[in-house]
Order: sequence, then structure tokens, then C-alpha cells
Amino acid sequence: MSSILSSAAQGRARDLPILVGTSSAHFLNDLAQSLLIASYPLLRGDFSLDFTQLGFLTLANQVTASVLQPVIGIWADRKPRPWSLAVGMSITCLGLLLLAWAQSYVVLLAASVLLGLGSAIFHPEAARAARRSSGGRHGLAQSIFQLGGHAGSALGPLMLALFVLPRGQSALAWFAPLMAAGIVLLAVIGRWTHHAAVTGGTVPMAGQHDRPGASAVPVREPVREIAILLALIAAKFSYLACFENYFVFYLGTRFGTSIAGGQIVLFVFLGASALGGIVGGHLTDRVGTRAMIVFSFWGALPFSLAVPYLGPELAIVAAIFAGAILASAFSAIVVHAQTLMPHRIGMVSGLFFGAAFGVGGLAAAALGVVADGYGVEVLYRIASWLPLAGLLTIFLNRPARAVATG
Repeated sequence: MSSILSSAAQGRARDLPILVGTSSAHFLNDLAQSLLIASYPLLRGDFSLDFTQLGFLTLANQVTASVLQPVIGIWADRKPRPWSLAVGMSITCLGLLLLAWAQSYVVLLAASVLLGLGSAIFHPEAARAARRSSGGRHGLAQSIFQLGGHAGSALGPLMLALFVLPRGQSALAWFAPLMAAGIVLLAVIGRWTHHAAVTGGTVPMAGQHDRPGASAVPVREPVREIAILLALIAAKFSYLACFENYFVFYLGTRFGTSIAGGQIVLFVFLGASALGGIVGGHLTDRVGTRAMIVFSFWGALPFSLAVPYLGPELAIVAAIFAGAILASAFSAIVVHAQTLMPHRIGMVSGLFFGAAFGVGGLAAAALGVVADGYGVEVLYRIASWLPLAGLLTIFLNRPARAVATG
């Protein structure tokens, strides 16, 4: 027993830097993606774009990631390619530079596609590295990995307000050295992933062996479960896309908030979502995936329904609570799906990250059409009902805890 404990402790000590490094790389990847969306108020003025055109920028970015991530995940399952991590970040860096120097809408679309391609290559292999370095705490590891992504998404609007808005579009190129550092970091993580695959990975944490019946989610129809989880992903990311893409415009239209002020509010909203993600991942390991998913959707619903009918301060607070609670579901959804198909981690990770991107892109385009046709206030009244998709959770099987905490 002592040798097992010692081995587990050594595994945790060795692999924690890899998990933190993977999360840090996720931070850089999603920071670049967030800078695209955060720059919309700037681009709208410089290029005279309408909401529909902005929505199609998001569509180009996120559908590229959505279509390619499952394909790349299947490819990685058949033969892992750890070097693809650094390649993905290199493409992201190129897309960010193109965004900084774009002089036409067509080039903006090309930059959006490159950012989506880099993200598509990054996510499946990075999710595999995060799971391999989890020490058996898959929910917590997934949430730490997600924390980096959420933090990057949250800081994008703040960085844009502080550094880009005063200087203009070309200042986006200032972030390229960060992406270059990410390429070096991911090259190191790629070498570790290759070595871990050769040597057979790590030892699960002591005291976290599965309880009876917990080795797999007991389902008779995994395809049905996957379909339900994807529908929940669709509702979750459609709601969040409404805020990421149009919240600054909503605050300006309804309450007269300045662009810089709206970007700061968006930073707080996305930061709260990041916190919700890390808390949700921790709770997933304790209460189980299904319970966490149920709480997330039903807990967010009262706040989301209240947002369109409150004054400025209370509307912002309600939006922050709705976003944070809804964000807590993502780690649980991914871990639930990974447990359904434990030998297809790359494919499952690619499918769900891809779905998140694809739905976000499609929703952004559709919501932009609604905003142009009926106004952003009507848009938020419609979007407030999206967490009602939590009704679908009654059709999810009740699994054993994904990982017992002992």
C-alpha cells in the first residue's frame, strides 16, 4: 500500500506542471479567439460592419473549429501526434497577426478561419494531455484545463479596452509574442505527452479507485446520451454567445454604457464564467456528472429570465450569476461523454469542443440577424429562455460518480 501511495504522489508531483502548462496554453489559445470577438466594436466602426457581418466573422471562426475538431480527434486517437499542439498555436499566432493588419472584410474572414483552424488543432490533443496528467481526478483536471480557456476568454475584452482601443487595430499584433511563448510551451508538453504514451501514462491518485459500478456510465444507449449532451451544449453556448458577441452593444443600447465600460463588464462576466467552470469541475468529482449538469441549467434559469427586465446594476449581476452557473456544466458534460467512450478520448473531446465552437458560431450569426431585424433588447428577451433546455436532463441516465473522491 505504501508503495502505491508513493507512486501516486510521485505521479501527481510530476504531472501537475504539465496540467498547469496545458491550462496556460489553453489560456493563450482562447485569449486569441477572444480578441477577435472583443474587437467587434472597433471593427464595426472601422469597416462599417452590421451585426450580421460580425456574426459571420464568428461563424467563420467557430464553424472551422467545429467541423475540424472531431476529425482531428479521430486522427489523434488512431495515432497521437503531440507535435500538433505547437502547430496549432503557430496557426493561431498567424491568424492574430492577419487580424491586426487586415484592410478588408475578406481578410478579416480569413483571419477568423485561421484562428479557428489553430484552435481546432490545439483542443483534442490538449484535452488528451490534460486527462493524462489528471492523476485520476478527471473532473478537476478538466476544470483546470477549462479555467485557462475561460481566463483567456475573460481577459480578451479587458486587454482590448486597455491596450487596443486607445491605439487601434494594429495593436492586436502586440499579443503575438505571447503566442510565440505558447508555441515553445506546447513543444515541451508535446514531448511529455509522447513520453507518457510510450511509458503507459500515470498512476491514478490513491483513494480514488472507482466505486462498484463506477468504472463506466451504465447506459444502454450511449448514442442517445451523446445526443442529449450535444443538445445541452447547443443551448449553453448559444446563451453564452449572446453575451460574448452582443452584451457590449446591449448595455450601450439599453443603458447608454460606453464601449470601454461594456468591455469591463464583459470581462467580469467572462471571469465569473471561468470561476463557475473551475467550481463545477471540482463538484463534478464529488456529486457526479448528471447532478452537476442538472444544477447548472436549472440554477441559471431564474437569473437568465430576469436579465432583460432589470435595471443596469441588477441586470449585470443577474447576467453574471446566470453565466457562472451555466458555465459550471461544461466539465461535467465532457467527463460524462468521455466516460461513455473511454477509448475515444480524442474524438469525444474534439466532438464536444467542436460542438461548442460550432454552436457558438451559428448562434452568433443567427443572433446577429435577430439583432439587426428586431433590436438587441428583443434578442436578449428571446435568449433568456435558452437555459430551459435543462428539461432534457430528465432523459439522462443517472451514472455513478465519474471519479470517486474516497
